[in-house]
Amino acid sequence: MPWLAIATLLLFPHVPWGHSHALTSLPSLSAAPGTADVSVQLRCTPLHRSAKKVKPKSLPAVSCPNQKGCVALPSASTIPALYEYHDVIATYEGWIVQTPSQQLKQSVYNVGICRAQYKAADTSEHKVVGCVAEAATATHLYGSNLYHFLAEVVPRVYYMLPVLRAHPAMQLLVTTRVMWWWLDVFFPDDALRNRSVVLARKEAYHVRRLVSTNLPLCYTPAMAQLTQRLYAETVQRQYVPQPRPPSLVVLHYRSRAVRSLRSHKALLKELQKLFPTELVVEWPGIYRGETGLTGLAGGLALLAQTKVFVGPHGAGFAFMMFLPPNATVIEIREPHLPEDLYAKMALALGLRYHYLGAKSGAHGAVELDPAKVVLRVCMTMGGTKCRAYVDGIPRLVQEYARIYKVQPEVPEA
Repeated sequence: MPWLAIATLLLFPHVPWGHSHALTSLPSLSAAPGTADVSVQLRCTPLHRSAKKVKPKSLPAVSCPNQKGCVALPSASTIPALYEYHDVIATYEGWIVQTPSQQLKQSVYNVGICRAQYKAADTSEHKVVGCVAEAATATHLYGSNLYHFLAEVVPRVYYMLPVLRAHPAMQLLVTTRVMWWWLDVFFPDDALRNRSVVLARKEAYHVRRLVSTNLPLCYTPAMAQLTQRLYAETVQRQYVPQPRPPSLVVLHYRSRAVRSLRSHKALLKELQKLFPTELVVEWPGIYRGETGLTGLAGGLALLAQTKVFVGPHGAGFAFMMFLPPNATVIEIREPHLPEDLYAKMALALGLRYHYLGAKSGAHGAVELDPAKVVLRVCMTMGGTKCRAYVDGIPRLVQEYARIYKVQPEVPEA
C-alpha cells in the first residue's frame, strides 16, 4: 500500500519520522531457515519487576490545553496511517519510548493531542515488566473509563485489525481488563482478548516490533462516528436486529455519589406522573455478566427504543452512540465541566442535544430543579398530560413561567 505512505506524508509533512515509518507492510518475525528461534533473538530487558525504569519526557508545546481545544482541532484522516517501530518501550498510558536513549518516540499523532490533560503521567516512572516480539498498541491512560474506551480505544483497534488478522502471533497491548470485554462485542470473530497483554499503572513492555496508528488518544467526532457505524453494522444486528420504535424516557443515574443528581427520585416521580410507567425507565448502564436491562442484550434493546436520554454528566453518556437517529439527549452538568464534549458528540451522531446547568451539592452530588428537566422532556415527548391546560394556561407555559420567573401569557379564548 505505497499510496497510504504517500498520503500520510502529504497530510502530515511536519511529522518527524525518526526510526519509525509508515507501515506499508509488516514482514513476519519468524526466523529464517537456518537461524535461531525468534524468542532467542529477543534481546529484551529481563522480565522481572526490578527491571530498568523509564521516565518519559514531556511533549513539545503542540499539545492542546484542554478538551475543548482538542475537540476543535481537525479530525484524523479517513484512513489513518499505521506506524511501525523497532525496539521501543510502550507504556500503559500510550507513550512510545525509544531505547536506550529513553527519548520520546514520534510526535503528537502517536501519543495523542491531549497530553496536557495527562500531566500526572508525564513524570511518572514506568517499570519494564515484560518483553513482546510483535504487538499492536491500544493502551490508554483512561482505558478503564467507558467513554474513553468506546470513543477512543475501539476506533484505534479497528484500524489495526488488518495487521492483527494478518499476523496471528501479534499481541495487543491494552490498559485494563475492566473494559476489554467490549472488544468481544465489537470484534466477535477476532478473539482479541486471548491475545491481549494487560499493562497496569506505571508498567511498560519492551516491544521488538510495535504497530501504532496516528489516531489521537483524545476524542474527535470522526472517532465517535466510527464506533456508531461499527455498532450499527455488527453489534446491533446481532443483539437488536428489529428494534421497536423509539418511545422511552431513560433516566440514567450514576452508581457513585460524585456528580449524581440529588433530586433523582423527585425527577423520576414527576416523569411517572406525566407518562405511563412503562415508558419511564431509570437505568444505570450495561455491565458485563448481568441480565435484564443492565445486561448487554437488554441494555442495547432499551437504548434502541429510547426517545429521550437524560442524566448527569458522566462516562455513561457514551451510550449515546447506541441511540437511534434523532433521539434527544439532555445533559445535566455543572458549569466547570467540559461544556461541549457531549454536545459535539451528539451533533456528530445525528442526535438532538440539550444542556441544563446544575449547581454543586454536598458529597459531590449536583442539584437541579426537577421541573427544568420535566420541561425539556415534555418539549420532546409531548403527550396529553404535557399539553394539558391548568387554569386556562398550558402546562408547559406554566412551567416555563415558574422556572424562569416571568409572567405567563394566558391564551386568548
